[in-house]
Amino acid sequence: MDANPILNGPWDEPARHWKLDEYFKQTDEIAGGRRASGAYLSVPAPRRGPRPKGDCADMAPHRDINAIRGHVGAWRRAGYPGARERTRRLLEWWAGDGPRERPFFAQREAVETVVWLKESRTPESLAAAAALAGTNARWNDAIERIAVKMATGTGKTRVMAMILLWLALVRPEGVRAAVIAPNRTVKARLDELDPGGRNGAAIYEGLMPRGEPAPVGKLDIRILNYQQFQRRSKLGIAGRDDKPGGVARKLIWGANGPAEEQEFESGAKMLERLLGPRKGEIAVFNDEAHHCYGPFEARRKTADREIGQEETEAGVWFRALRLMRAHGRLGTVFDLTATPMWLRQPQGIEHPEAMFPWTVSDYPLVEAVEAGLVKIPRVPIDDDADNAKIVAYRNIWRALSDRTRAKKHRLNRASLPREIEETLETMARDYETGAWADSGAPPVMIVVANDTANANELYRWIAGGQGADGAWRPGRFDVFSNVTRDGKIKDCPPTLLKHSRVDEEENAEVGEMQKAFFSPPQDEPTKKERNAWIDEVFATVGRRGKPGERIRCIVSVQMLSEGWDVRTVTHVYGFRAFGSQLLCEQVAGRALRRTGFPVLGPGDRFEPQYARICGVPFDWMVNNAAAAGPVPRTFRVESLLGRDNLRILFPNIAAYAVEPPAPTIRLRPELVRPFDAGDPQHPSRVTWAGPIGARDVLEAPERRPNLVLYAIAARAAQHFREAGKIDPARHRRRVFAALVLAAREWTAHPKVNLAPEDLRLLHASSAGEQAAIDIAHACAVADNGRPKILPVFADERDPRQPRSLDTSGVAFETALRNRYPAAAEDGPAARSELGIAACHAAPEARIAALLDSHPDIEAWARNYRLGWYIPWLDRRTGLWRYYEPDFVARVKCPARAHLVIEYKDEAGAAAGGDAARKQDAAERWWLPAVGGSADPACEGRWAYLYLTGDNDWNFEIARTARALCAQAKDRE
Repeated sequence: MDANPILNGPWDEPARHWKLDEYFKQTDEIAGGRRASGAYLSVPAPRRGPRPKGDCADMAPHRDINAIRGHVGAWRRAGYPGARERTRRLLEWWAGDGPRERPFFAQREAVETVVWLKESRTPESLAAAAALAGTNARWNDAIERIAVKMATGTGKTRVMAMILLWLALVRPEGVRAAVIAPNRTVKARLDELDPGGRNGAAIYEGLMPRGEPAPVGKLDIRILNYQQFQRRSKLGIAGRDDKPGGVARKLIWGANGPAEEQEFESGAKMLERLLGPRKGEIAVFNDEAHHCYGPFEARRKTADREIGQEETEAGVWFRALRLMRAHGRLGTVFDLTATPMWLRQPQGIEHPEAMFPWTVSDYPLVEAVEAGLVKIPRVPIDDDADNAKIVAYRNIWRALSDRTRAKKHRLNRASLPREIEETLETMARDYETGAWADSGAPPVMIVVANDTANANELYRWIAGGQGADGAWRPGRFDVFSNVTRDGKIKDCPPTLLKHSRVDEEENAEVGEMQKAFFSPPQDEPTKKERNAWIDEVFATVGRRGKPGERIRCIVSVQMLSEGWDVRTVTHVYGFRAFGSQLLCEQVAGRALRRTGFPVLGPGDRFEPQYARICGVPFDWMVNNAAAAGPVPRTFRVESLLGRDNLRILFPNIAAYAVEPPAPTIRLRPELVRPFDAGDPQHPSRVTWAGPIGARDVLEAPERRPNLVLYAIAARAAQHFREAGKIDPARHRRRVFAALVLAAREWTAHPKVNLAPEDLRLLHASSAGEQAAIDIAHACAVADNGRPKILPVFADERDPRQPRSLDTSGVAFETALRNRYPAAAEDGPAARSELGIAACHAAPEARIAALLDSHPDIEAWARNYRLGWYIPWLDRRTGLWRYYEPDFVARVKCPARAHLVIEYKDEAGAAAGGDAARKQDAAERWWLPAVGGSADPACEGRWAYLYLTGDNDWNFEIARTARALCAQAKDRE
């Protein structure tokens, strides 16, 4: 079995997948190609209990999704025919190797599918669009909804940004959009989509082709919770029913008809307040869109309270869309979710776990696992309790119910049931001893309970609490206890209780403990202060330098809000009756986000990260069962203090401009024809006289000889253009200067009968036009070499881009396996401002070591994530691409000289292809552009060195560096 269970690169279309056995557990066999979309289990099924129901790859809508996948893939490989030029350029950029934060394939495919439906106009896309319209007519009241399924942690927010960018580029009038969220946690995360928000336009700038500014001025985006679609009272009262759970109060339509209509603002006024003045249709993005669907007749009539509340809220959200449509304000609705499913399936749906029928793209958890985009969820699939009907750790609630015959459980911290104690101890021990990825903050375990009373008891058992004598006693696990062994509350409590009733009187003990979360601690925080601070701690779990940085455990009644963007969760413990498999996946999803995405080299794969899930009873839903080896830690690459003298500067070039060669124009004496100016045909002096009195003489304005020559040279240039010899519009100054010199030589030629003092006669006679014709005839144009290549700097395309880049201020983390580490000032990497050279391969690390000790090198830098690229033209697509050279070195030389070094192994060099084109671009375009520019950003001489495994690296670096130094001296 492959030591790394991750099979595919995150930026590539899935090309391999693990075959699964009947329990959806990974086998030893790897199959080629991509796994078809289907209702696969997201985790292995248990070996006892309910059996899997099959993959359902031929079930709608998976059948349609698989067909669309094939069409979109063919469209992608053909270069996006039918798409607008700006669309094609954007899609090619995302698919190329230029973006610093390159979109994952999961993100690209989602956007490509939307664009294919909207722009390609192929017979297949038109048929798919027509079928989608029929589906929406049945399920969505004919509202145009396009659903995209993406596993939790694969980047739905970026997909929204990519779609918004595409819309902004193809709509000259701009884009108005409403991004709708189910709760405050999700809404806060989505604020980065608003160009006017606290993060500005950062998410868009990283997605635009290099040198092109993001069209954020064309984006008018409103970020809303669906609960805001609530008609206000004309008296300014928020509503009559302010009890928790009264979500549907006065939302959109009054419940009691026309009488109530008079008390609240109209629907049009509400939409204007939320969305701004009416200016055409608004594109809607529903995040966590499984919370939005219309009413239907369910296959299963009964529903528990939680499901009923969810369906009520889903209807409220859906009615908001209908209201927008009724007022002519609704455009296309883009639904994004990891679980596009109903809690209860409607009548007419074939399979009980079917997705929304308007889903067009599917990147499920199984594929995200095989691409390393998420943690790999590990669940119990078997145990040694042979007599048990179920795997106990998989469904703790049911295991306890089977033993006690009770449907409801009331916990007491003094005597927890054996099933709970043993499973929690197992999870805590695994937490303390497991090899979990380190992100700088501790890993987190979350415990989900069925109600507040049980949550409080579990919290006290885990974190500690007060005894009957009022003394504080530590919790069961030191790592999670908020109380020290000597009975004092810790300054930084590691366990947090999060639910709505944590501050009520019956929970005074809990509230007292949570005072310690304040910094500095407050003796009597108000209810509002306490709730706000607990919310802040909860929202910042796992973030360095934030209040929630040191949290290790969270006990909660809620699902731990979808959109809770915490990457350090490694353990999930569930003690409740899960009403649906959808809830199971949502709870497990809180643990699936990776701690980070280190930048990989070509062909590399992420290292696996794991999450352990207990008590979440998946019954229908791919897990890799390979042994979890230690996850490699990331390392930090940064600029070191005190090494300013080793700073490398390089020009930030986005493209090239070509200046045609300036022609050389010379007078050929043998072609000069005889010329005689003759007598002036226009008077230059006129005598005036009256009947009496003195005569008066007036002279024409003086024509200086130089002015006459300039006028004749200008007319000669006109004859050149008419004869097709030269284009003076492109070389006006140089052609004119050359013809002025030729005119001077022509006037001194023996065949020209023209004294210098009579040069002005050419202006006063028709001979001036003939002189221009004769000069043009006697001049010949000679080629003056090759066209000149000029750099187009990035700030000329986008003023926010720097004109040059350097190695200062670098700070990032990566998990590349090969590196050349820093040490003391006089040790390794002493010639690099960067502390570590992060390398894609071992030979690159050896080159770094060689540069660090080479006698001809003064300073060097590994060019990795520094933002420096060399543009090159991909003639297959007609688009500019960019690649990162491996190293930049400053040569020991009195004059400024730099060496650009690129390494390719024998296989890469032999393969040619893009590698050869990149080398050609560097040598034929980038070096001439930089070398011919007088801009300070291109200071000094530059050379390009291409190394392979066959080279003597030391000799090649020495030879090229010394030749470069000699050229630099000659230039100076």
